[in-house]
Amino acid sequence: MKKRWNTVELRNDRVLTLAGELNLNPISAGILLSRGIHDVAAGQKFLNPELRDLNDYTLLKDADLAADRLATALAKGEKITIYGDYDVDGLSSTALMVSFFNELNYPVDYYIPHRITEGYALNRPAIDTIKGWGTKLLVTVDCGVSNKDEIDYATSCGMDVIVTDHHTLPPELPKAVAVLNPKRSDCPFPFKDLAGVGVALFLVIALRARLREDGYFKHIKEPNLKKFLDLVALGTVADITPLVEDNRILVSCGLPVLNANGRPGLAALRDISGANRTDLSAKDISFKLAPRINALGRMDDPRPAIALLTTGNYDQALEIAKLMDQKNLERQKVEDQTMTQALAMLSDLEANDDRTLVLCSEGWHKGVAGIVAARIAARFFKPTIMLIQENGLAKGSGRSIPTFNLMEGLQSCEELLEAYGGHKFAAGMSVAVKNLPAFKQAFEQVARERLRAEDLIPVVNVDAVVELAQVTDQLVWELEKLEPFDPANPEPVLASFKCEVMDKFCVGPSGKHLRLVLRQGNVLVDSVGFGLGGLLSSLGPRVDVAYTPEINIWQGQAGLRLRLKDVRSAG
Repeated sequence: MKKRWNTVELRNDRVLTLAGELNLNPISAGILLSRGIHDVAAGQKFLNPELRDLNDYTLLKDADLAADRLATALAKGEKITIYGDYDVDGLSSTALMVSFFNELNYPVDYYIPHRITEGYALNRPAIDTIKGWGTKLLVTVDCGVSNKDEIDYATSCGMDVIVTDHHTLPPELPKAVAVLNPKRSDCPFPFKDLAGVGVALFLVIALRARLREDGYFKHIKEPNLKKFLDLVALGTVADITPLVEDNRILVSCGLPVLNANGRPGLAALRDISGANRTDLSAKDISFKLAPRINALGRMDDPRPAIALLTTGNYDQALEIAKLMDQKNLERQKVEDQTMTQALAMLSDLEANDDRTLVLCSEGWHKGVAGIVAARIAARFFKPTIMLIQENGLAKGSGRSIPTFNLMEGLQSCEELLEAYGGHKFAAGMSVAVKNLPAFKQAFEQVARERLRAEDLIPVVNVDAVVELAQVTDQLVWELEKLEPFDPANPEPVLASFKCEVMDKFCVGPSGKHLRLVLRQGNVLVDSVGFGLGGLLSSLGPRVDVAYTPEINIWQGQAGLRLRLKDVRSAG
């Protein structure tokens, strides 16, 4: 698919001023400016994130109410149960809460629903089970804000409920003791895009402060919350929340904790996945750790993930990590099969000018619907929904593109939906099969009203146009200081024009990847374009390249390499 190149235009005097003030290469300073960093103070905070710069926990609406109720439960010795989601964010949130209460020598129960048999969030049979445990206080993490009826039922069963969530709010909040969600219109917490595990962390911060006031730690060691930042980094990165402001601080400060290998479960998972033991990045979480943790919930019972994330025994953790790796292989096989079937349904797509893709089948696995939707959305650059038909109901997941807010699109069709929830890039939903044609039509109409034709063309955002001679090892080091990267703080992309192609060939399975040796002036550099092998035949003797520079280590030798984002013939 052809892409549009969008180049940032910046005033040179502002770039040079910020570069001098921060002692940076002008290219790096220009990228900071394009990220909205306009002065020295903001630049220093961005480049050197510190926990002291987090927003005040007291600004999180209902944090005080939740802390009071939890403190009362501790004082009375009441049974507390944590109810979490089955994805990485929900699992890491649950593990954080369980670990914190273990530090207080106050064990709590937890409940993780089965994706296939129970579905997302609270359900009545689960509440019945939790009631049978003698639970007096139920705390949801990464879910619950859309479960008004279920929370009413839990209350009728004699339980108080605290909700911690970060998903888009329904028209009416549940009647819980406290509802912690920074997206609440009446919540003064400035940063609205915390992951579920971030909200759980702020609840723990509030509870620790309340217990400190009560003198709880006179006879017990006060927990050091920094040790939980590895879980916060894990869940925040895995949930694809914007890695800016508080999230950037939490992930930046959490990665060193994760790299210290203090948590046996994550150390075992790193060993199984082949992730770097000493310099794990956000990308490693996204592509190596998170898929294996998610695979449990996608294919089977997610609960062993809590044991992995809370155990102090490496050998026990290693056995669970091996199980995760096995389930991930199963997930990949099922995902590929589903992708093949979905693409067969889309074989005539080139003649189709629809703005959206809504696919439905009876035979698909519920655990891979979201992943396949994401792959199709990326391939065709259209909002995509994958539904599984069963007993008159079609349930599934949707993924979107940057130019279309999926949740707003679903809200516009909510009269045709049985249930839905999520955020602008990803959501789950269910629709009666009899209403499916009407939903497809309504969803398509919403997209047509909000998407222009050019919005359906992928964009390569170029941060700076440079000569290859300007791309140095020092520049690569400076750009690495901008990590962690995500769609809100994307990996920097540079462009160089009219590069001479000295050699070109394809590598990898079926020639999937493109290799170019480029020269500009006296500079000769190697480059690789993963998944760009199909461009080989269209390239002339000179090319324009959009890329991220990196230091590649091969056979013990380190050298500069360009990781290509797109290539086009010059001119």
